[in-house]
Amino acid sequence: MMFDDLLKQSGLGDKGGDLMGMLTQQLQDRGGVPSMVEGFQKQGLGDQAASWVGTGENQPINANQINGFLGNDFVQQAAAKLGLSPEMISQAASKLLPAIVDKLTPAGKVPANNDLMSSLPGMLGDLMGK
Repeated sequence: MMFDDLLKQSGLGDKGGDLMGMLTQQLQDRGGVPSMVEGFQKQGLGDQAASWVGTGENQPINANQINGFLGNDFVQQAAAKLGLSPEMISQAASKLLPAIVDKLTPAGKVPANNDLMSSLPGMLGDLMGK
């Protein structure tokens, strides 16, 4: 799925790229993809997270489940920064986070380095079809 399609589904318009950057930074701050997978496993959502890393189809996650990982503070701060409701942030994040993880793990494996921000420009280009 291309980034433009994700933005249309999320309803964020131009603010989707900002949220994607915030989500990627949040992933990096929390220890990268390995820590994210572990966090989702603790919530009983390991199959979903593993599907994002793997090369098959990404399993969906809902807004409440994504909130369990991101936390209320992140959602509230992102909503305030982007001028959107927390519900919109959660809903959009439930679409964007699987795509981010999928693009960061193109070979179906967790990246060796956790410097996700260095991967972001190429990843955004891939999602935008450039």
